[in-house]
Amino acid sequence: MLAILLCIAGGLTWNAVLWRSGWFKKAPEIAKGLPAFAGSESRPWTRRLNQTFPIGSREAPMLAALHKQGFVVDPTTRHAAYGWAVFPCVYTLTVTWRADELGRVRAVQGGLLNACTDPKYLLPETRCRGFRPRPQAPAPAPDPSLVPTAQSA
Repeated sequence: MLAILLCIAGGLTWNAVLWRSGWFKKAPEIAKGLPAFAGSESRPWTRRLNQTFPIGSREAPMLAALHKQGFVVDPTTRHAAYGWAVFPCVYTLTVTWRADELGRVRAVQGGLLNACTDPKYLLPETRCRGFRPRPQAPAPAPDPSLVPTAQSA
């Protein structure tokens, strides 16, 4: 019974973690079809941003479009980000821009960050059918020269 409860609790926790980390989201529409060249500056993503929001265009519609696609937009730092995951990778698209005092876009740069893990490291060591702890290596025998004796005490 305890094993079943542990399996259910683990499943709920895993689901909550995956949901919050973006496992059930997809790439935003604006990024569809882009190659996955990662880095703090991604040339294909920057080109897409510059095609969509050309230099001289208004900043407010750009922010609204990014927000509508699910980006978290911070107009004070002029930075936006969108995260999602496709097992076993987690991706984050970033957008950084400059605007002039009239609210016109003067520069836009995009970045793609990703982290991928070999799936074999994500699998649990034991199955939920029955808890079996990992076998432990026997503790090494103490060094006799370091063990205090009645004569040394």
